[in-house]
Amino acid sequence: QYNSYHLTSKIWSGQHTSELVVLTYGATIDWDLDLSGSAVITLTGNGAFNAPTNMVDGTEYKLRIIQDATGTHIPSFNAAFVNMPTLSTAANAVDILYFECVGATLRCTGADLEPS
Repeated sequence: QYNSYHLTSKIWSGQHTSELVVLTYGATIDWDLDLSGSAVITLTGNGAFNAPTNMVDGTEYKLRIIQDATGTHIPSFNAAFVNMPTLSTAANAVDILYFECVGATLRCTGADLEPS
């Protein structure tokens, strides 16, 4: 899957980011990592995150979860998400989760949680 250009080192100067994709809230929530490694969702209920699609072992991902003005929403996560923290539930709370893909899992490696 790797072409020879992947084997050359790259030095980034300045900022480098991937597009922030807005995930659609629903009873189930899908995250296609081919669209972007950075995503945001506003919770308006207790949705369930399906296993992300198109994970690449060793790749880092970021997910921003925002509570709506009501708050109190507690999403559930597929078993592909591991080491998940307890999320903030206050109205308008913003949590940022950082992941690394390890095999077929997204391991939460850090979390910037809204103070309670």
